[in-house]
Amino acid sequence: MYIYTPYTYLIGWSKLNKWYYGCSYKSKTKIANPEQLWKSYFTSSKKVKQFRKLHGEPDIIQIRKTFNTAEDALKWESKVILRMKMVESDIFLNQRNMSGQFKNKGGYKHSEKSKENYRKSFTDERRITISKRLKGVKRKSTKGYKRSEESKENYRKSFTDERRRFLSELSVETNKNRTKESRQAAGKSNSKTRKENREKYIGENSPLFGINRTEEDKTSIAIGTKEAMDDPALREHLSEKAKLRCTPEWRAKKAEENKYRICCIKCHREMGRSSLGKHRMGRKCI
Repeated sequence: MYIYTPYTYLIGWSKLNKWYYGCSYKSKTKIANPEQLWKSYFTSSKKVKQFRKLHGEPDIIQIRKTFNTAEDALKWESKVILRMKMVESDIFLNQRNMSGQFKNKGGYKHSEKSKENYRKSFTDERRITISKRLKGVKRKSTKGYKRSEESKENYRKSFTDERRRFLSELSVETNKNRTKESRQAAGKSNSKTRKENREKYIGENSPLFGINRTEEDKTSIAIGTKEAMDDPALREHLSEKAKLRCTPEWRAKKAEENKYRICCIKCHREMGRSSLGKHRMGRKCI
C-alpha cells in the first residue's frame, strides 16, 4: 500500500532534447506516490504517449519535488511551467498549463456568456442522442433533491413553444413506428405501475394525508390554474379537446355539474359529477 505523496517530475529524451514536466496528485483511482513513476504511472499526457510510441522510453526520469497536498503540488507545477515558458518552447512536450488554473474546489463561477454558450450547445438533436445513449443505464436518484428558484425558472424558460412542438412531433413519430405488441406491453407496464403507486400512497402513506388547505390556498391555486389556461402560448400546442376545456363555457358547465355531490359505493369518497369518469365508481379508488 502506497502512502499518498503528491509530487512533480521531469522525464526526457536527452538525445532528442525533448522534455516533459508534470505533476501526480490523484488520490481516488490511483494513489500518487513517487515510487510509481514509470512503473505503473506514465503521465496523463496524450502527447507523451504518442512520443513514447515513436521514440521509445525516456532515458531521464526524475522526481523533482514532493508535497503534502495536491494543491501545493499543482501550484508548484504551474509556477515552474510559467517560469520556464514550457508551453511556448519547442523542446518541451507540455501543451498547456492547466494545473493551477483549473483545479476547481466548487467556488468557480461561469460568466453569463459561458452559461449561454453551454445552453445553446444542448440542441434537441443532441438531447435525443444523449437520451438514446443513457437508455438502460441506472441513474442516480434525485429524490429529496431541492432545486433553487433560479434553476426552476431556467427549466421553465427552456420549454419554449418551438421546443414543445418539436417534442410533440417527435412523440407522434415515435408512436407511429411502435408495433401493436409494443403498445400492449407498455400499456400493461404503465397499468401495473399506476396500481402499485396507488397502493403505495393510500391513506396515511399519502404525502397529502392530513393536509387541510386554507381557503386562501385554494383561491391561489384556482387563480394560478386559470391564468395558466388563459395563456395563448400554453394553449397553442394543446389538442382540440384540451383547448375546449379552456373555454369559459366548458368551465361553467363543469361548475354546474359539481354542485351535485356523489359518493363512491366502495371507498365512500365524495366527489363532484365531473370526477366520476376518472374515479369509475370503485375501480380507481385511492
